[in-house]
Amino acid sequence: MDAIVSPRDPGTPGAHAPGYSSEASPRPAESRPPRNPHPDPLPTGGATALHALPSGEGATTLPRLRTAGDRGAGAGAPLPGRVRRPGRPRIGGRGDGSEGGPRGDFPRGQKPPERLPAWQEAVAARLFRALAPRLRGRRPRIPRRLSPYSRYSIRRPEGGTLSATWFPAGSCVRPRGAVLLAPPWHEWGQSFLHYYGRLEALRKAGYHALTFDPAGLGDSDPPTGLSDRDLETALEDLRRRAPGLPLHFWGVSFGGYWAHPALCRTDGFHGAVFEDVAAHLIDWSRRTLPLGWPCYLFFQYVLPRAYRYLDLRRHAAHLKVAAAGYVGGGRDRGVPADDTRELARLAAGRALVIPEAGHLEALRKSRDRVVGFALATFERAIEP
Repeated sequence: MDAIVSPRDPGTPGAHAPGYSSEASPRPAESRPPRNPHPDPLPTGGATALHALPSGEGATTLPRLRTAGDRGAGAGAPLPGRVRRPGRPRIGGRGDGSEGGPRGDFPRGQKPPERLPAWQEAVAARLFRALAPRLRGRRPRIPRRLSPYSRYSIRRPEGGTLSATWFPAGSCVRPRGAVLLAPPWHEWGQSFLHYYGRLEALRKAGYHALTFDPAGLGDSDPPTGLSDRDLETALEDLRRRAPGLPLHFWGVSFGGYWAHPALCRTDGFHGAVFEDVAAHLIDWSRRTLPLGWPCYLFFQYVLPRAYRYLDLRRHAAHLKVAAAGYVGGGRDRGVPADDTRELARLAAGRALVIPEAGHLEALRKSRDRVVGFALATFERAIEP
């Protein structure tokens, strides 16, 4: 079994030094090279150390992606007709001696964990908020280079609203699909996703993009339960805004974590990319905030069902997507690279580990590889 391990960024000394190997996950490896995204400067500030990336519109270019016209249809035609049924992973050989496999080690017919009873969810959510890092600081404005965009509110079924921003695909390309991006637990909220080059690359490749603030972040209302409810609400909103198009997801840390139970219950999505996502929230807390160990023991033994519900290894095998990709950092203290590879194996997906990256640093250390990996995952999800 292998998991794709990224070599060092080409701009870093020792980029091709020996000792870095490439591994493949149970899903057949992509035969095409990863896509190179459009560059974007990275701002400074935030809860983690953020350093400016080299700017310049001509630094890298994105190769032309395949369109329906390459397969005999009209040039630039949208791709929905080619979309494979979501939630059904490709299993079997690829003709070169490698083989795929079923998702994880779960018996056939086993279901993902069910949603918690109301009282357990309320207690678990309150404890989670008490243990979560405190967020301070002001969020930056949306850069002008991301225009046009529209800001609006998504109404939650349980009451209140979530703030969201819609970024249409570039006007010079036909829409290839739509992507929901979920932010980490960060003082910037969804603004964290506006400064890392993800949106520029997605829009240039022909994808609409939707970013939002989960409850408790940004301009959204306070939370009333666990955050997987907010992910379900945002996923449904994207479906309404992009009817007939392939739908994908890209979540970072907190956003990718809570998307796992949501994507086990939501149909119609095709590709999913999870960046810096821990296998278990309590395990992440033990590694990064060890002084809270009494609370972690209380959670584990007094709320055992909630503890099991937070284990993404119980959800990854049941994601209702056709292709999944996991990105992690080799120096991430809270999310070990082995956890990233394990989640990818259970989801029958692929893993990309940037050896020199810490938490939320993979894109800064190797932007082209991370964004190219995500675009390749979305393209793989709609292949027949």
